[in-house]
Amino acid sequence: YSIMLTGFIYPVIAHWAWSGDAWLGQGGYHDFAGSGVVHLTGGVSALVGAMMLGPRIGRFDHRDSSISGHSVPLAGLGGFILLFGFLAFNGGSQGAISNPGDGVVVAKAVVNTIISGCSGGITVLIIYRLAGESKWSFLMTLNGALAGMVSICAGCDTVRPWGALITGTTAGFVYFG
Repeated sequence: YSIMLTGFIYPVIAHWAWSGDAWLGQGGYHDFAGSGVVHLTGGVSALVGAMMLGPRIGRFDHRDSSISGHSVPLAGLGGFILLFGFLAFNGGSQGAISNPGDGVVVAKAVVNTIISGCSGGITVLIIYRLAGESKWSFLMTLNGALAGMVSICAGCDTVRPWGALITGTTAGFVYFG
């Protein structure tokens, strides 16, 4: 499955979107840092993999259907690594910073990524408390921030900062939903 995805499926999709003669690009498709190419491809492949594997029979047959047994510090460390990685990935998607105007594009991509991630995290934090939870949730907030950063990848080089705020807030609502 992994060999098929990385060897055959992803290169074709990346070529469709990012090559000089890409048919998606000729139609007006713009994906600066991979919302469609990377995240949509990964999400669809995860869905297909889950459908191929099927449900974990016997795992959740008991009355308590909560999922337990994860490490908050390790989840936090992984989340922070992803948050910083998004800054490098989205900013680095410009490919260069030595030509005139490159620095502006990189700076705009990083600022929009931060704004979208923060607004996604804050949105989830507030909704989680308003939904009746008595405690703040670091993990929910962290996942909301990651959702905000994922959602801004395609247009982080062109969206204005207020648009990044709306994008992240919307991503927070979608994640919580």
